[in-house]
Amino acid sequence: MNSHFIGFCFMETAEWQHDAVFGTNRYITIYTVSTLTGFLLSAYWAPFVPSVGASAAICGLVGAIIGVGMREKHTVLARESKRFIPVAVMVLAQ
Repeated sequence: MNSHFIGFCFMETAEWQHDAVFGTNRYITIYTVSTLTGFLLSAYWAPFVPSVGASAAICGLVGAIIGVGMREKHTVLARESKRFIPVAVMVLAQ
């Protein structure tokens, strides 16, 4: 399965959850920091390969929602965050 398709499906189904959980400012901060970190790591490991896209940002958002869900063990968010673990595994496996 193509990681771009996974990212698109994630953004379509989970974007509202992130905004509701983190608030707009934190959502934008997580998205931006994840994007910059992914770009810098990509440039470090493969300096002459172009790095374009939102994959790092999506992975950062998935990681953030899983992390918050693990911290909030007995809430609806914890149950919902378990849906994102297979997404994280599929993205990392590619």
